[in-house]
Amino acid sequence: MAGAATAAALIHARLQSATAPTHKPDFVLSDREALCMRWAAEGLPMHSIADVTGLTYHTVRWDLDRVKAKLGVCTQKQAVAVATRFRLI
Repeated sequence: MAGAATAAALIHARLQSATAPTHKPDFVLSDREALCMRWAAEGLPMHSIADVTGLTYHTVRWDLDRVKAKLGVCTQKQAVAVATRFRLI
């Protein structure tokens, strides 16, 4: 059992180092993108972010998709992690 946990930890570390950006992005997030990302970092789903911010669901989705594209990540969780690491939010 311990061997499986060690193997999983090694695989996780290898994948993280292979996909993690190594330098701070040379751009900033727009105010609206940063707002949506801060709420996403709190764990709110897109429809709740829309309710809290007064934006439409489509706008929140657009902004979060733009952030993912800017950061070069695939998931919202990755975007939150990278944006937090580089203090963009």
